[in-house]
Amino acid sequence: MATNTISNQLLEALEQGSQIISSLGSEAKEQFQAIMEDQLNQMDVVSRIEFDALKTALSRANERIKELESQLGCSSS
Repeated sequence: MATNTISNQLLEALEQGSQIISSLGSEAKEQFQAIMEDQLNQMDVVSRIEFDALKTALSRANERIKELESQLGCSSS
């Protein structure tokens, strides 16, 4: 699976980067973190907090839809 390969490669790169960064000063660490954040933003990913918030909102919306369907006597199945 391509996603698995990409995640393995990213993990390996992060492990290597972590070893390098541990030997660098705080300024280099901050620059590395900024670069990584920029790259992740370009990958169009969401944070865990955003994901969990959307998951909760979707769950509530689905529950409300089921309630309304039962009141109308219909079903989405």
